[in-house]
Amino acid sequence: MSDPDTTFSKVMLIIDYILTAVFTLEIILKIIANGLLFSGQRSYLRNSTNVFDMVIVLITLLSYFVAGNLNAIKVLRLVKVLRPLRAISRNQGLRVSI
Repeated sequence: MSDPDTTFSKVMLIIDYILTAVFTLEIILKIIANGLLFSGQRSYLRNSTNVFDMVIVLITLLSYFVAGNLNAIKVLRLVKVLRPLRAISRNQGLRVSI
């Protein structure tokens, strides 16, 4: 898995790009629908889960656009592992199973 030229690594990279694009689109649509901060109680940045999602997506996008192999960015990308927690927190059935 450490070899970036394997088919598995290429497929995982493509899936990573697709999921990042989907989460970025979700953030953009939620900001358009609810406003960023000063649009009332439903504003995007007034919800801690939305802030968490935005931080993860921004770290991911930053890691794509930073040139070089910075170990600090690689460590920050590990935060993406926490994405499934968002799905668990929204689904009552998953919360019961865990």
